[in-house]
Formats: sequence, C-alpha cells, structure tokens
Amino acid sequence: MHRTINVSIRDKIAVAEKDALYICGNSDFVIAFDFDDEWAGYEYKTARFVFNDTYADVVFSGNECAVPVISNTYNFIVGVFAGDLHTTTPAYVAAKKSILCGSGMPVEPFETAYAQLIEIFNQSMATVNNASKEACSARDDAKASAESAAKSKADVEEHRNQVLDWYSRTQGYVVQTQNNAEAAKASAEVAAKSAEEAANHKHDEYAASDHKHDEYAQKESPVFTGSISLGRMEGTDVGDKSVAVGMDVTASGDYSHAEGSSCQATGGYSHAEGCGTMADGDSSHAEGSYTYAFGENSHTEGENTWAGSKNQHVQGSYNVSDDEGKYAHIVGNGYREGSKVHNSNAHTLDWEGNAWFAGTVEGTAMILLSPSGKRFKITVSDNGTLSAAEVTE
Repeated sequence: MHRTINVSIRDKIAVAEKDALYICGNSDFVIAFDFDDEWAGYEYKTARFVFNDTYADVVFSGNECAVPVISNTYNFIVGVFAGDLHTTTPAYVAAKKSILCGSGMPVEPFETAYAQLIEIFNQSMATVNNASKEACSARDDAKASAESAAKSKADVEEHRNQVLDWYSRTQGYVVQTQNNAEAAKASAEVAAKSAEEAANHKHDEYAASDHKHDEYAQKESPVFTGSISLGRMEGTDVGDKSVAVGMDVTASGDYSHAEGSSCQATGGYSHAEGCGTMADGDSSHAEGSYTYAFGENSHTEGENTWAGSKNQHVQGSYNVSDDEGKYAHIVGNGYREGSKVHNSNAHTLDWEGNAWFAGTVEGTAMILLSPSGKRFKITVSDNGTLSAAEVTE
C-alpha cells in the first residue's frame, strides 16, 4: 500500500497539501500530481527531488511518481519539468527522521534521468522484438508482419533519438540558466544606471503643456494604490497590495512583501527577504539564506533555519525543527558537511520558561525563587562555597 503526498500544479506553481509529511528512509511514498491542462501534451515527465545539497530525478508517465528513498532531512522540495522546456516552482514537503537516520543509513546512488529514459527505451524495444517474432510465425501474413515490425522498430529508434535529444537539451538548460543569470545581472546594472539618469533628468524641458502625468508616480512623496512589481516571478499570483522587488521573487499573499532573490512571501501579511527564503505562515517573517517561516506569526533568520510553529522565533543555522509548538525560541548550531546536513540546536526555550543549553552557562550569580515567592541570590566563594542571601529590594 502506497502513502500518497498530493501536489497541485496550477500555472506552473507547485503546492503540496498543507499536512504533507514524509518519513525518511521509506520506499512506499508516492507523489500524486494534480496537473492543469498545459501539461496534457507531455507523456513523460521528470520529477526532481532536492534535499541535503543533492537531488534525484525520477522519470514517470501519468500523474503519479514514486518518491526516492530520502534520508537524514527535515524537509525536501519537489518540482516537475518536461519537454523543451516546461517546468514548475518547487513544492515544499516536511519530513521527519526515521530510526535508520540515526544509525547512519548508507545512501545508495540514485538512478539518473538518462538511465531511466534508456530503460524505458529498452522496454519499448523488447516489446517490438516480441511483436516481430510473433508476426514472423504467422505464415499467411509474414511479409505484412515483417514490414509492420520494421516500421515499429524505426518508430522506437526515432523515439530513442528524441529522448536522447531531450536529455541533451535538458542538460543544456543548466548552462542556459547560468547564462540567463549573468544576463539578468547585466540588465539589472543597466536598469540601475537608467534609474539614476531618470532621477536626475528634467522633464519640463520637453513635456508639452497639455501632457498628463497623472498615470505616473510623483518623484517626491509618490503614492501607490495597488501592488508593486519589480522583478516579480512571471506567472505567480499577485497578492492584493503586495510588493515584490528583486529577482524572481513571489509575493502571492495579500499585503505581503518579498525582496531579494527567489524569495516567496505566500502568507497573508508575510515578509520574505534575502536569498531563497519563504514566509508561508500568515504574518510570518523569513530573512537570511534559505530560511522558512511556516508558523503563523513566526520569525526565522540566519541560514537554513526552520520555524514550523505558531509565534515561534528561530535563529542561527540548520536547527532541529519543532512542528509541535513546544518551543518559543530556538538557536540552531547545525552545519553542512559536503552533501550531508547535521541539524542541531545550541539553545531552546519552551513556553513554560524552561531553557536548555548545549554548552555551559556562566555568570557571577543567579537568583532563585522559593516556593513562597521569596527571591534568593546564589553566589560562590573562591573556595567553592555556595551562599544564599534573600533579595528584598
């Protein structure tokens, strides 16, 4: 029995169901894609799973795709591409580590998309060869069957060439994407220069007396009444009165704000800034590099941090995520070593006021409350003797 994770795709935007969860180390999960009509013409599609600084491509037909065995992560992203070239945004899926993750389960190499396509071709060729043998055994239609088999074999050869050509173009798309990034950088520099020239340009020397400027924002104290787009990702939803500034940013939540590169502010009143950040919870804030704020009113910052609970604050790097609302504050001190991610926390503070530190807490004194509410200051002498004095101030 398969465990299904549902992902809908509309206008090239991939979104996983709200409670989607993958358990690491399992091979019985499948992604059920709900494609819109623009994907109807593609028989074969490729799903890309990205996790722990690596990725695995899975070629599939229809709407369901097996999830490769993923280990040692708290989340992964998945998207789809096909043809030359048709692709989606990544959909974010939460994950929990299984018992095998802690025991250091070895990672098996993933089968490449090329190898999967060749396997599809070989299966098609085997079908054609079997058909040819059966046709040749029919004496009355031997000639017609042979011609039909030859034609089928030629069709498969043509299909193989198309598959290899598609794979070559897909690999070339990586180089094309890098070139596009360089071109975008050059275009941004030109735009910045043009903006500087425009700011210093005087319009009264050429504007006709009857020219109307009402449709443009004023140079001083401009007023906007709708959404603002400057580098908004094409094809994404535009939230009501949202602001998207940067490169390939998304501000689909109403009154949301996204700035930087590839940031996504999808929650209402949310704010995402930096590089690759995502603010999905309503009134959430994600900043830094690849940080994710999924809880309502949550705030995450630093590098690859994850705030999964309501009103939660996370900082640092590669923290152990808390999706159950136990902690109010988390400081991550994890790190990445090559393709392997080590998630860990340096400090946590729960909603009961209990604090935990991975290291030593130092100070010259501490104050403790007695059961009746009295306050006592605890100090230590040079010979290690502890003393307690009531604080009455």
